[in-house]
Amino acid sequence: MSDAKRIFVGGLSKEIKEEELTERFQRFCEVLNVQIKKKKVNDAPDKIFAYVNVKSTPENLQKCISLYDKTKWKGSELRLQLAKENFITRLEDERKNGFISEEKKPRKPMHDTVEYHNPYENLPDPSIAEMRGCVPGTKVPGEKNWVVGKYGRVLPVVYIRNKDKKKISLLKDLYSF
Repeated sequence: MSDAKRIFVGGLSKEIKEEELTERFQRFCEVLNVQIKKKKVNDAPDKIFAYVNVKSTPENLQKCISLYDKTKWKGSELRLQLAKENFITRLEDERKNGFISEEKKPRKPMHDTVEYHNPYENLPDPSIAEMRGCVPGTKVPGEKNWVVGKYGRVLPVVYIRNKDKKKISLLKDLYSF
């Protein structure tokens, strides 16, 4: 049983022609068409490669690739491998055949998996959440490790451990208790 496949042929010389590639691959398979491409690289010479669409049995296709891969031809070393199907061809097939995407599984809502911390929940009185007019760094009366911030908001004192595993406070350095 023959099947249509696409072969990538890299490392071609600049003088290559479609007819020459067709003749080369006809020995193993029926050549449907050949597309020669040039890739411009900044300062390096252009890279020339081709896609050869063939119809062949898997055995003959494998023989062809193993025989021609890494061989010298017209002054350059060929590199052969099976290529992906052409995007445009694949898109046309999907449109023709009524491509149906799989149903997406419903996601769990984020609020079920993530817990949010409210820093004001441990305050005894919501009215002290903002203490306008206080000097930044003023300790909140009746609360341990809470101070008034730069804009009058009540902030928790944050402790971070340094490399020596000692606690350091960012707010202590700012407001020097």
